[in-house]
Amino acid sequence: MISKNVTRIEISNRFIVGNEVLKLFINNDTKFISLSIPKMNFFHISGSENCFSKLENFHCDNNIDSKILERLAIVNKSIKKLTFECNSTINHGIVKFVEVQKNLKEINLTSTKGNEIYRQSLEELLIKCADTVQHLKINWNPVTKFLSYLVNLVSLEIMNSVVCFFKINENHLEKVSLPHLKFLKAKSISSNILTNIIENTKGYLIEITILHQTEDDGKLIQKIYQNCPKLNYLKLSLYNSDISEFQNLLKSCQFLIGIEIVDVSVEWKELFDVLAKLSPISLFKFKFSAEYFIWEHKLESLKSFLDTWKDRPSMLLQISITGLRGFASCRIPWQHHQQEPRQRLEALLRRYRTYGVIKRYEIGGIDFEDFEWIQKRTPTYTLIV
Repeated sequence: MISKNVTRIEISNRFIVGNEVLKLFINNDTKFISLSIPKMNFFHISGSENCFSKLENFHCDNNIDSKILERLAIVNKSIKKLTFECNSTINHGIVKFVEVQKNLKEINLTSTKGNEIYRQSLEELLIKCADTVQHLKINWNPVTKFLSYLVNLVSLEIMNSVVCFFKINENHLEKVSLPHLKFLKAKSISSNILTNIIENTKGYLIEITILHQTEDDGKLIQKIYQNCPKLNYLKLSLYNSDISEFQNLLKSCQFLIGIEIVDVSVEWKELFDVLAKLSPISLFKFKFSAEYFIWEHKLESLKSFLDTWKDRPSMLLQISITGLRGFASCRIPWQHHQQEPRQRLEALLRRYRTYGVIKRYEIGGIDFEDFEWIQKRTPTYTLIV
């Protein structure tokens, strides 16, 4: 495809230009497998139905004309991945479109409103594809027991970004059973909800990311090590009250490969001591994220941790600094008082790399995905009209 920004086209003419560009690609011999729909109607273009009959990936928002979705539902029943951005009312076209799909495996739903009735309608929509869906991403706390129907889920992501003005009913999640779940990612979700989900898996979870959960004196961590013996990767917001159960997790989860710790309220010296003493032999990938002043004053604790690693496999290490933008990114010039502590940190890591303790390190790491220590950069080409 072509990468191009069109910046001097009047808004009223953009859709006309977009359709003209699409005509270059749409003909009876073309078969699209991926489609993201802006606010334009494709179906007045001759040959469009044939072009989209083999779509596998589809992305649209709630503003799309429901008639477009209804026509797509007639010609296409083979969508594998659906991304849908919602607002405050359900689009009846998307309901029709989802109902006819025979092999829908991945669904990403984003809701911009906190209306419980609206979210309930979205969750009821998900039940319609319960037999096939394996990967689900939503951005709100579940309000119904719809997860109980999605027994084939392999990955579940609940990244709550919607402000709630009502009390969440957690009772409907008490007996949710997800026997095939391997990947769980959650943000700003009640620890009670998460413990219920984890407790009712069948021991297949290998990756868990949990951020900004409520403090619960280590109960969530306890559920993780009691129910996830095959765990490979863990990303967690950690509190001081979690340290005791975190020790038990390191003892129990002997297949851990990578850990990411996001500081909420944790004593780093104690954490480093625990990691030094109890890390399983498989664990060699670390990411630590904390405020600027932590790394300014806890270098000695980090050094002690690195000293204990000399007889173990070389580690991959990322240090992320939050709360001070200039310190967090190496692409932004620093003031002198910001440069000095970073230079000390980098000198420390560089020295332990020469010792063979560290194989590779990053300071920043803000562009890395979860559980990514060596970035795979893939060029992206986008047509913008």
